[in-house]
Amino acid sequence: MEVSLSFVNFFSSHALSEKPKLHITPMSGNPVAGRLDIVESTLFSYVYSVVGDDGKTVLKARELWCEGKQHDVRPFGDESVLLNEARIYTALGDHPHIVKFHGLEQVALNVHALRLERSHIGAVRKYVLDHPAEPPAVACRLRMALDFAEAISHCHARGVRCGDFSTRNALLFDGLRVKLCDFGAATLEGTEYEPFQCYEVRYQLPARGRDEGEVPRMVEELFALGSAVHEVMEWHVPFLDVPEHELEGLYADDRLPVLAADNPAAEVIRKCWYEEYESAGQVVDELQCLLDGLVKMPTQS
Repeated sequence: MEVSLSFVNFFSSHALSEKPKLHITPMSGNPVAGRLDIVESTLFSYVYSVVGDDGKTVLKARELWCEGKQHDVRPFGDESVLLNEARIYTALGDHPHIVKFHGLEQVALNVHALRLERSHIGAVRKYVLDHPAEPPAVACRLRMALDFAEAISHCHARGVRCGDFSTRNALLFDGLRVKLCDFGAATLEGTEYEPFQCYEVRYQLPARGRDEGEVPRMVEELFALGSAVHEVMEWHVPFLDVPEHELEGLYADDRLPVLAADNPAAEVIRKCWYEEYESAGQVVDELQCLLDGLVKMPTQS
């Protein structure tokens, strides 16, 4: 399927709303106020909870229903994407760095929702943007980077390719521990389902002279992993003020972000970006060595 560049740009820049918004035309104010807590809304789904529940889980669905009435349908949502995500979570099983899946629930006739573990901190990307001058200690950021790598390694071991992986699709929990979420664009080995996939520009591997379809999926995923490690270690989103069309040009020309001289994971990031790893497990091993070395140095923050 050929996808227009304008749609890809639109998808990338709108994949997560900055603030939860209820995209409905209210008959009189907000029709679900006091009944549903809208945690997040995207072009594809709502993430919400029922007011008064235990606060430990959320529902993720394309359609927003409350007390037997439909209040909205996301413009690019699709029930098959939701069912694919349920299949992915089931294949992944329990893992300390994957959001816990509590099952698929029917909210209306032929309408389902995923019940997922809830984060009260939010996405890694949002946390970085909200605390630009308050980076955690180096050891904490290395631990976050390792959490990402362990999650991706587990995905690959279970035959899952994420397809759209960034700090937007990872949540923070107590102690700033990271858990991956949002597997709607993921594929599972041995199945025929092929969802639309589009990496965020900052996480998209440059073609480097190759045609579309010639780049191994593993290489793409490891490049994205390096970008996630870069974001948490440098504690900023690269090229944040660069317009989207210029950003695409930078990455297409292989002009990647500069790595800080004091970044202990700089070599790991570079090797992810320049295709020097064969597996996420190798990234896990090198990050673990860096973290082990750091915690043995009492004077190092």
